[in-house]
Parts: sequence; structure tokens; C-alpha cells
Amino acid sequence: MATGARDWDKTTKTFTTGQGCEQIKISVSDTDSVRTFSKTVYSVLIYNGGSSKCYVNFEEQATTNNFCLEPGTALSIDVPVSSIHAICDSGKSTVLYVIGVWYI
Repeated sequence: MATGARDWDKTTKTFTTGQGCEQIKISVSDTDSVRTFSKTVYSVLIYNGGSSKCYVNFEEQATTNNFCLEPGTALSIDVPVSSIHAICDSGKSTVLYVIGVWYI
């Protein structure tokens, strides 16, 4: 059934228009790994560039009950964030590449 929505309305938005960005790299191990942006960002793209899955949380300590980010996958989210926490399963490690966009 047609909804009447244009095709471009159905696409996933990765980032909104921003005034600046910050990139951070997080080396994730089996203990809570945290990085903090220099200011609150409003759109975040996180890419798991390592070989192990990890679990991601915002503003609070990460546990293995949080959002799972598999190797080679990315997460895009449009919410205010100042810190990113991540953790791997016991004995595992990975690396996350993160871009955050803010508004001046």
C-alpha cells in the first residue's frame, strides 16, 4: 500500500547540519573504556573497526547488557552526548572510531 511519502523521506539520516565536529578513537577492552567529547555533540557516528564485538553506552558505564556493535558495523544516533562508554567480552578488545557533530 502506498503511503504517499517521498522516497527521500524514507532514508536514514546519518547527520543533521552541524557547525563543527570532533573525532575520537576508543581502544576498547574488557573493562569500561570511556572517552569524552570537548563539548556536547548532537549527532554521533560510531564505527567498530576492530575484530571483536563491543557494547556501547552513553553517559554511563558500559556493560555487556548494552547495545552490541559487531565488528565492521556502525551506529548513528541523533541525541545529545558528551561521553561514550564501551566494553568487550572478557579477554577481547577492539577499536571504535567516533565522529560527533555539534552546533555553535
